[in-house]
Amino acid sequence: MSRWLRLFLAFVLVWSTLGAHVAKAAEDLTIGLSAPITSLDPHFANNSPNKAVARHFFQALLQFDEKLEVAPALATAWRRTSDTMWEFQLRPNVHFSDGSLFTANDVVASFERAPNVPNSPASLALFTRSIKQVSVIDPLKVRIETKYPDPLLPMMMPEILMVPAANRNATTNDFNTGKTMVGTGPFVFGAYLPGDRIIMTRNERYWGKPADWSKVTLRFIGNEGARVAALLAGDVDLIENVPPDLIAKVKQNGAFQIVQSRPALPVYLGLDLGRDVTPFVTGNNPSPGAKANPLLDKRVRQALSYAIDRKAISERIMSGTTAPAGQMLVTGLFGTSNKVVPTPYDPKKAKALLTEAGYPNGLTLTLHGPNDRLANDSHIIQAIAQMWTRAGIVTKVEVMPWNIYFSKTTKRDFSIWMMSSGAVSEMATALNSVAVTHDLAAGRGVNNRGRYSNSQVDNLINTAFLTLDDAKRKDLLARASEIAMDDVAVMPLYFYSFSIASQKSISYVPRLDQFTLAYNARRTK
Repeated sequence: MSRWLRLFLAFVLVWSTLGAHVAKAAEDLTIGLSAPITSLDPHFANNSPNKAVARHFFQALLQFDEKLEVAPALATAWRRTSDTMWEFQLRPNVHFSDGSLFTANDVVASFERAPNVPNSPASLALFTRSIKQVSVIDPLKVRIETKYPDPLLPMMMPEILMVPAANRNATTNDFNTGKTMVGTGPFVFGAYLPGDRIIMTRNERYWGKPADWSKVTLRFIGNEGARVAALLAGDVDLIENVPPDLIAKVKQNGAFQIVQSRPALPVYLGLDLGRDVTPFVTGNNPSPGAKANPLLDKRVRQALSYAIDRKAISERIMSGTTAPAGQMLVTGLFGTSNKVVPTPYDPKKAKALLTEAGYPNGLTLTLHGPNDRLANDSHIIQAIAQMWTRAGIVTKVEVMPWNIYFSKTTKRDFSIWMMSSGAVSEMATALNSVAVTHDLAAGRGVNNRGRYSNSQVDNLINTAFLTLDDAKRKDLLARASEIAMDDVAVMPLYFYSFSIASQKSISYVPRLDQFTLAYNARRTK
């Protein structure tokens, strides 16, 4: 072989190897997520980071699309056969990632397991509360019988992810170790380093359109600046929750783009209304007869709300990317009331209400929140503390990582805390979660950590759940929203706009539920 031929072949080998490396890199995707998960178990907890990650591997009978409209998934059709009977036709020839066939038996097992996971900090019983029985009609058809007429049943279906019947008794640890990470989703589990990353590969058995990516790495980068820096440095290809003050910096770099959803996700403050004495709120030399837990007085709750400048939060801290909130859904959505508006900023009225309630010298309290869940969350908490302090409410702040914070809110360790809600489609679900009297066994008030209880609200919501007439149900829910918000069951702050930044070679449409899904990221060139 001549010297020139050897050189030519070596040149071809180098370029072919380099080309293969470039092609492989083009098929890989790395995403920077803002909050770590607390478990890989798809039924462990009703919290957004867990639910978003789980949907890479597991699917439900129905799904919410980007506009939060119910769409087919593992069920292709569904119908109500009576007031309390529903039938779901399953998609044929669907396989789990281990090769086993998906059938009606897996549906029954999944619905049995989902609301009964031990030590769940936020049970999925909220979504199965109306279900009496799930039974097999044939291998590709199931019947769901409800305890009462439930017009919202299809909207509950996206929350219950399907696992193989063989894994119905799997423990949460079995999922966390990867042992039972078997689903029908677009990706196959590879590895999980808690607090750091998840690695997955394309599911070649997936029944739908294949993902654009052969390998995906989900990295948990809680610090906002670090997350943006990782994108600009090329360490990640796409990130979520771009802080408003860094949006311009990302846009200035011609290699990247930002897309945002409309403001929809409600962010609110929870209030401890279930204890006579609460650990982090006290009155400063209160008048005789004032409550030991000031939050139990509606006037105090109203004062706290009047002392928050929601407009300033949205315009200054969030650079116009959010909208002030007065109720738990954006006005105009099903069950909202036009009578409920954001509480105006009025510190003088706040002080007057505190005096009237027996706290002329104000309060001393600690406000708790996450520092890696929502864009600028810790900055907003600090701003609220300053607003309250100016109104005579001496406020300290304590923030912490989401995976620690979420567990503490479930244990009711706090007196006032920041939280967001994933219920953004109908008021029935939103209020049932946070304002209906807590009854875990019945699936009511599952996220009512403050233990607010009002029989009027309960009756309106429970009646709405039984009302098949949409117009009547809408009126019931609007009235429930009016009562709960006037009572300050929780304290809505703003509606959050979800932002995604990515390389320009990637297209992505942000979802209103805040789920960042690798499957929805597509190569544009």
